[in-house]
Amino acid sequence: MKTIDLPASINDQIQDVMMDVFDTLRASQSPEFNKDDFLSTKQHYLDAIRLLHTTNYLSEGNNPLLVAALKKEVETQVTDPLERLAYSLILQKHNLEQATSQENCNATFAIFVPVILGFMNDVAA
Repeated sequence: MKTIDLPASINDQIQDVMMDVFDTLRASQSPEFNKDDFLSTKQHYLDAIRLLHTTNYLSEGNNPLLVAALKKEVETQVTDPLERLAYSLILQKHNLEQATSQENCNATFAIFVPVILGFMNDVAA
């Protein structure tokens, strides 16, 4: 996925939040991830969206289209709210693995933040 690099003012902080998400999921005692495991990362995603809202990153270039396309991709693949959340996290992981640099990895994580938060809100509703 081609993304615009994050502003330098939040790049390192987004990377820290991303690591917090991974650390939280790694700490799960469950052999398979479940709703509680996914929702245990919500605070980290909220921290990321707050950082993103200090910039205009999500409205720059093709970023709004990327966010919309990711949301549509998930919504067309699955209908159950929990499955949508799981699918969006798997899709994020796949795209993070394709990153060509740490900056690209951070930006890819950031693009998924509003998508994943939306599906988290659907699951929690």
